[in-house]
Amino acid sequence: MSISDGTDRRWWFIAAALVVLLTLVLAAGGIVMAVQQGRAVRQARIRGLRDRAEIVSTQLQNELNRLASRHLGEIYRAFQRQDDVALNRLASADAWIELAFVYDKWVLMTWPAITVARSERSHEAFAPPGFGLGEQLEFVDHNLDEAIKLYQRCTSEATPLYWQLRAHMAIAGCRSKQGRFDEAIQIYERLRTRYAAVLRSLDSPSLFSVNLALVDVLAAADERARAGEAAEELLRDVLDGQVPLPAREYADLLVHRLAQLTNRLPEEIEGARRQLAAIADRQHHLAGAASVVRTWMEPRLDPPLGAEERGVQFVAETLGARPRLLAYQRFERSGAEILVGLCIHMETLYETFVAPRVRTAGHGDLILRPNELTPPSAAESWAQVLAMPLQAWQLQPASGFVDRVDREVRRQTWTYVGLTGLAVTVLMAALAALVTAVRREMALTRLKNEFVANVSHELKTPLALIRLFGETLLYGRAPSEEKRREYYSVITRESERLTHLINNILDFSRIDAGHKRYRRVACDLGQIVGQTIESYRFQLDHQGFDLGVEIEPDLPPVLADADAVSQALLNLLNNAVKYSADEKWVEVRVARASRDGRDGMTVSVADRGVGIPVEERDRLFEGFFRGSDNKVRQIRGSGLGLTLVRHIVTGHEGEVWVASEVGQGSTFTIFLPRAEARSPGET
Repeated sequence: MSISDGTDRRWWFIAAALVVLLTLVLAAGGIVMAVQQGRAVRQARIRGLRDRAEIVSTQLQNELNRLASRHLGEIYRAFQRQDDVALNRLASADAWIELAFVYDKWVLMTWPAITVARSERSHEAFAPPGFGLGEQLEFVDHNLDEAIKLYQRCTSEATPLYWQLRAHMAIAGCRSKQGRFDEAIQIYERLRTRYAAVLRSLDSPSLFSVNLALVDVLAAADERARAGEAAEELLRDVLDGQVPLPAREYADLLVHRLAQLTNRLPEEIEGARRQLAAIADRQHHLAGAASVVRTWMEPRLDPPLGAEERGVQFVAETLGARPRLLAYQRFERSGAEILVGLCIHMETLYETFVAPRVRTAGHGDLILRPNELTPPSAAESWAQVLAMPLQAWQLQPASGFVDRVDREVRRQTWTYVGLTGLAVTVLMAALAALVTAVRREMALTRLKNEFVANVSHELKTPLALIRLFGETLLYGRAPSEEKRREYYSVITRESERLTHLINNILDFSRIDAGHKRYRRVACDLGQIVGQTIESYRFQLDHQGFDLGVEIEPDLPPVLADADAVSQALLNLLNNAVKYSADEKWVEVRVARASRDGRDGMTVSVADRGVGIPVEERDRLFEGFFRGSDNKVRQIRGSGLGLTLVRHIVTGHEGEVWVASEVGQGSTFTIFLPRAEARSPGET
């Protein structure tokens, strides 16, 4: 290899190393950017979910405000019309509404109608002075007439309505004790018709107690039929929700009256008892809600009119066994201020209003949890407390959301890394292929240069000899007839060498261009080999070689191009002669053989020449290849002979191989399959 070749190769390796280094740097930069991009995507997803949580919180607050405002306005208008049917319908419009209420300074009215415990603020503190003295005259002194006079003073319009009702009930009780049942019945009838709305909201006197007192007075007046009808009517009103049950014991009293005054069967009485017990339990829960309403609303009646905004207000405090939320609004009625509101059951509000909207708006990525003081876990990373009045809950990422985002980011990052690695691998493979191709091209160029030099030498030597001996003969310088024949033989031998060399070059050119075709016909392989040996015998004898030929008789025909097979055999013989300078011996054998399940013939050419190293046998049939041994390099040759042999044999569907040992010689064997029953053709 020349200095120029070494320099070019070094520069090629330096350039390739620089390309590899630059590629690795760019790949590392791409991987770092992919990791950073993955982190940015993760943060953006979590930040986007938190922004969505803020939006959901605001939307929930606004929607609840609009819904409560619409309900409160409808309740106020129905209250103005005294439309109990509409009020009861509005109180059950949504599952999360426990109560609808209207509250002034004296009376709390609810829908559904329930009795509410007295408020110390609104009743006892405003008791008229004569009422207590009347109770003493009635129950201690038993002076009923004087007691009635004092009670009647308490029925004036200047007395709060609650105490007016208490006074009327006391008068009816006194008339009943005096035996004046008709007057007592009239009072009870007037109370339950004229003051029904107010009595529904009181526990004593209550609408139920007034009706039950009417039943007792009728029974005392010996009007059992009317008393039974009144008891049945009271049962129907309680079952229909028109008359609230103050407590469970009142239900027991009504069942006892039904048993005394009606003809109901025992099983019917027991059925009524169960119905009343269920209503009493429900009334108990609603009474708890009403107590919460009274507790929360009483302080809000004190500020003067207009001191608070007229819009919807919310109160959320921890009162009662069940968490509740109050929505209320101030309205004016007849110059006075009233509070119109809703008592909202928080758990039902969560299940029917908040949770479905969170699932829809959060697309399953947000969950709703109680607003606890404990901070969110590292996996949840944040918590968004809902806006008033839903501050009892907070929004957090759904379980596994952060892990799912991490998995997606990791998958995306590894995809980028994998694609980058694949691109680097492809680039490296392409670079390696390019370097290999360049090295092969450089080696091929070197071989071609050597080929040109060898061919030039091969052409120059015979041409010089032909010219020398031709001129000698032309100018009559041959001393004798023997010398002239010698000169003629030299000219003939060198001409044949030129012809063989030119044929090889032309055949290789046609093979390289893909234009070489073989005309295969049924031939006698032994005859082809014999004729080829006879044509080459002069060179063998002239150079002093011992030739051994062994052709098996009665060989079957083969499909072959006779000229091509002859040329292949000549190339093998030529190589055997060139590389057997020390021991001049050549043997050619033709015999039947089988290979890979095919029947055919083999042609072997053996010599005792320099031999071929094991590491060079795989490249032996490559174009322009010549061995690295100095003895081989010193022998003239083109490096095309064995390439032509392989192409010819392959074109005949055969095989060629070599067995050799360095210093012991080589044996080249050609296998050609026997002819089958088919028409000849070109390959």
